[in-house]
Amino acid sequence: MSKPVWFILGVIGVCFTLIILLFAYKIEIQHYFYAKDFIYWSDDVRIDYDDFEGEVDINSNKKISNYQALYLKAVNIHDKEVYAVFDKSRSWIKDTIGINFEYEMRLLQIRFDLYEVHARKYQKKLDEIKNIEQKSFSDLEIIGDSIYEELQVIEDKLYDDSLPILERINTWKPTIDNILRQTPKK
Repeated sequence: MSKPVWFILGVIGVCFTLIILLFAYKIEIQHYFYAKDFIYWSDDVRIDYDDFEGEVDINSNKKISNYQALYLKAVNIHDKEVYAVFDKSRSWIKDTIGINFEYEMRLLQIRFDLYEVHARKYQKKLDEIKNIEQKSFSDLEIIGDSIYEELQVIEDKLYDDSLPILERINTWKPTIDNILRQTPKK
């Protein structure tokens, strides 16, 4: 074969290799850009003032807004993980006057723990269906929706303004801690 043919075959080989690598790492690259502003739940993670990096909504009546979520990272239908996350880029503090910031942070941490409990429950349900071939991503969404509804019921009680914040903390902290201890992590 002549040099131009070898050169063309070499270029095609390099392009083919790059395409394979792109698809192999695409999920991780997407995950990085999507999750770079996340704080993942862990026993020793505490959210603090500096973690609120989002743009303040000046039209909101809220003084503090925090965004927590259940984040499903799925490479494919059988390889998936659920995380409780705090999104720094969507959380903001407008004003700390007139609120007890320490209590707000304690309540936020209880909420973060609540999200971790439900991330574990979601992961457990996903692990139970891991080897069922007929499952699709829409099935994962249905499971996630039911878990989120359960979480939302407790979260509404946690943020029930008819009770003083310290009473909510004292009521929910031991409850959520107990559930967290009883809900095994993968």
